[in-house]
Amino acid sequence: MTYGEYMLKYGDGGSVPYDTSPDRMVSVLTVDFPNGLEAENADYSNASVISARDAETGDYFSHITVGNITRQKGHRLKKCSGRL
Repeated sequence: MTYGEYMLKYGDGGSVPYDTSPDRMVSVLTVDFPNGLEAENADYSNASVISARDAETGDYFSHITVGNITRQKGHRLKKCSGRL
């Protein structure tokens, strides 16, 4: 998957950071937390964390957490309409 495809599927409207080519290949990893997750900005009754890393170098690009929020923790939380 390219970084542009990743951002279209999981990102914020598909915009790619200016310093990363949308054609760059990424590895996508999904980790499921069916019994809940306590994250920095929210608690989830179940969640999936989906991350992208550069396929060539392994460098971290971005991640998104999707799931059922049970408690929000602070003003930085941005609700996500991501799909599980």
